[in-house]
Amino acid sequence: MDIDHFTLKKPNYSSLEIRWFFPDNVPELQDFVLDNFNMKPEPEIRTDTYYPISNREDLGIKLRQGNHEIKKRRKPGIPFQFNGNQAGHLEYWDKWILNRPLPELPYTDPFPVRKKRWVLKFNSQSEQDYTAYPYEKNLTQGIQVEYAELKVASDTSHTFGLEVFGDTSRSHLEKITSILPDVICLDFKYSLGYPAWILSQRGK
Repeated sequence: MDIDHFTLKKPNYSSLEIRWFFPDNVPELQDFVLDNFNMKPEPEIRTDTYYPISNREDLGIKLRQGNHEIKKRRKPGIPFQFNGNQAGHLEYWDKWILNRPLPELPYTDPFPVRKKRWVLKFNSQSEQDYTAYPYEKNLTQGIQVEYAELKVASDTSHTFGLEVFGDTSRSHLEKITSILPDVICLDFKYSLGYPAWILSQRGK
């Protein structure tokens, strides 16, 4: 199966995302998710197994809780600056979810990542702009905010991500970035998608 041919099919899910990865914990961002809203998320702990493909930062393949997921970036990240001195790359992603293996793909060795995630969802069309909902809440339109600890073998990293789903207008993202803590690590050099980060870790 040719993966690029397969991804011409209608995706199950589309999103606008901005994400950063850090070598150390960033307490201000963790507290932003855990302590700033009406709902306090419980951590979700799981292991996702990725299958990175060399030179394909636009393509993510992983096994998550028994299903294969394919994510493909539509085009390179768009520079986005906010709050004066903070920045990252906006990326539009499409996702396909399958309940069967995908044969004949140029897999590399499996790359398991253990995740401890704190996740909230916000209905960005709500009159109460920052009313939080649990990760399991089925919203047709909203923003997912995530802080996670990532373990790869004996190495630990952290990630902070914002994901707009439903109507993927930038205006929804601008609403939540306006209240992010003023930390210097929200910067271009830390901003990348999961496939690019996986490739950087695999090369260590």
